[in-house]
Amino acid sequence: MVAPALLLRVFVFGTYVVTSPSMEPALRVGDHIVAWKRALVDAPSAWDIVLLSPGVDNEVPQGVEALVKRVVAAPRDASEFVSLRDGDLWAGPAPNELSLRRRSRELIDAQLQVVQRSEGLDAAWQGVGASSLAAGGLLLDGEGAPAALRFGRAVRDGNASEPGHDVVHDTGLELELAHAFTRGHLRLRLREGADVYEARITARADGVSLSLQHNLAGGVALAEARVATLGPGPLRFLNVDDELHLELNGEPLLSGPVGPAAELPPGAALNNAPAIEFSGGRLELAALSVLRDQHYTAQGRFGTRASGGFPVYEVPAGSLFVLGDDSRRSRDSRHLGALPGSVLLGRPFALYQPGERRRWLDRQGL
Repeated sequence: MVAPALLLRVFVFGTYVVTSPSMEPALRVGDHIVAWKRALVDAPSAWDIVLLSPGVDNEVPQGVEALVKRVVAAPRDASEFVSLRDGDLWAGPAPNELSLRRRSRELIDAQLQVVQRSEGLDAAWQGVGASSLAAGGLLLDGEGAPAALRFGRAVRDGNASEPGHDVVHDTGLELELAHAFTRGHLRLRLREGADVYEARITARADGVSLSLQHNLAGGVALAEARVATLGPGPLRFLNVDDELHLELNGEPLLSGPVGPAAELPPGAALNNAPAIEFSGGRLELAALSVLRDQHYTAQGRFGTRASGGFPVYEVPAGSLFVLGDDSRRSRDSRHLGALPGSVLLGRPFALYQPGERRRWLDRQGL
């Protein structure tokens, strides 16, 4: 007689240990996950995390039971075409009908990477009017002349421990407000290609006004709002998926569409260093972080063309095009091409170790 628990392991679910960093930060090396077997999993959709047969890649070490990747295209009735542009995924029914494949706000937040976190004024920042606080944190002193800080290097596709290689397009800033912001003028500035985006925040006795600006010379606000108070807590300004977002403590304050960035002149380098300006008061920050969005690199046999960049690739109906969240350290459809649907083994539904990361997982691994 076969024990019921064994039957469940064989036919219903399986347990796996993540041994590769290719899906960080969603899944980390050492994570223990539980996954439904294929028989209990419906057809995957874009942005689902799935388990695949390791036989699809002849470079997978022996003993690996499954590959874990994120599906970005899974056409069912007709081919779909995909391409990577400036680190983003574009998809559509024909090569000349591609559009940005958007993600949920929850997935965007889960894929954000911290490039630099400063808990005092360090060498990563250049400017005037800022200093480190004795108890930790930073002081922006704009009582006289404005305090101004600029990140001292390009934001690349790495994280706080690895510098990365490619200069990314979608970036962000996070200011951990030590106290409520009650007086002064704060400007947070992001750049993408030839475009400049700015969040303007002005605090007075009667409240706080907010606005988002695009290409500042025109002075046209993309969106405006007022709130009674602002802070304390993390204030985040993001440029992701052709939209600007201003958030406090993870809650949206203001957002607005910006559309694709303007092309740079031929030979011009991408300048994406964020900047901050503050005047009319003093502002204490517990920390200051530079963020970047998910960035898919063009690499691999199917991921590059002779002239450079990512080609438009056809994904046949019934196939899967998969990518790893840590694009620089993932072997996926850029190397292997579209994969037949038969290689699907299942879908994770729980993370049970380490204990501090224990949680149920939805289709996107969140």
